[in-house]
Amino acid sequence: MLRLLTVASVLGALVISGVASAGDAAKGEQLFQRCKACHSVGEGENDGIGPNLWGVFESVLGTNRPDYRYSRGLKALGEEGKTWTNELMDAFIANPRQVVARSRMIFPSLNDPDDRADVIAYLRQFGG
Repeated sequence: MLRLLTVASVLGALVISGVASAGDAAKGEQLFQRCKACHSVGEGENDGIGPNLWGVFESVLGTNRPDYRYSRGLKALGEEGKTWTNELMDAFIANPRQVVARSRMIFPSLNDPDDRADVIAYLRQFGG
């Protein structure tokens, strides 16, 4: 229950503050270069340390890549019906462990809301 309240409060704050704004996909592509150490985005590309992010938006958390070993916390949120929206992705990129209990994502968060919006705009180009 506490995890649900945390996710709800994070998402509520994002909506109120307007953080989930439209981004610049070209800038997002540049920022995503750091993410490529773990993630791919091309259709049919293999997973890395992190899952391939092709078609991640609107998918249920922990289900986008059937063969990938998602964390228990991510799968639990998926079992609750959570899907990857712009707002949830924004919150996750800002602080993975605040959204997913014991997230295995070790990437340091992107603190700038505009940078996160740019990465989201870039990822939105890849399926979904």
